[in-house]
Amino acid sequence: MSTYFATPSFERYVQVLDLTRQERAAKPMFLEGTGSLVLDRINHIAYVALSERSDKAMAERWASILDYKVRLRHAAIDGADRIG
Repeated sequence: MSTYFATPSFERYVQVLDLTRQERAAKPMFLEGTGSLVLDRINHIAYVALSERSDKAMAERWASILDYKVRLRHAAIDGADRIG
């Protein structure tokens, strides 16, 4: 039997936050956790690249629940070397 899930690094994540109902709302909102959300766990800061996949209101709600500060940036969608 594997003890992979019994590691201390896994056990510290005891809270599950399900915001998926927002995806099915009249005005769907998303917060992609891979790529557009970067966490500074020591200082409780979430850096969010706003795009179609990461909504400002969802990021702020997530941060409020988990006691993080949010730093928002707009994702470049044209491939140019810019933020905007």
